[in-house]
Amino acid sequence: MRKRTFASILITLSLLISACSEHDNKDINGQAINFSTYQGKWIVINYWATWCKPCYEEIPQLNALYQANLDRVIVFGVNFDGMPAAEQRQFANQQHIKYPLLANDPAQQFGIGKVATLPASYVINPQGQLVEALFGPQTQHNLEAAMGFSPRRVRNIETSSAITFVTTGASQKGVIDG
Repeated sequence: MRKRTFASILITLSLLISACSEHDNKDINGQAINFSTYQGKWIVINYWATWCKPCYEEIPQLNALYQANLDRVIVFGVNFDGMPAAEQRQFANQQHIKYPLLANDPAQQFGIGKVATLPASYVINPQGQLVEALFGPQTQHNLEAAMGFSPRRVRNIETSSAITFVTTGASQKGVIDG
């Protein structure tokens, strides 16, 4: 009897904790984001920064992916530097970003780990599993291929540009690859 009660309490606590963490996700406008509502859709989590030139290059491609696949893909942008929401809204307006930007980082929720290269795009399948990590600026076609929507093209890594971080002590500095 005690084991059954203890197990019931653990299950209830687990559900409460997961429900609370779902509601901690917000976009830069303060709207709650519940990732479970996107079950059945592909999720792309894209990390960017205002100082990252390759990040600017991929914004039109992310917009195109998002707008062409509204029924099966959701794209979320995450600012690498934790920029305040007001500044992100201004940046999104200036750059004509059409997909939602998150106010907080969902890396832990999806098992992404520490992001060390920008831009970085993480592809989550409709079952909520991380299936692909892509570094450097992506195209709509590359992202669709990662989701199995179109045949894969081999990308020439040597000419790709991305920013990789070299950690030295407590500081990070960007190094441009390519």
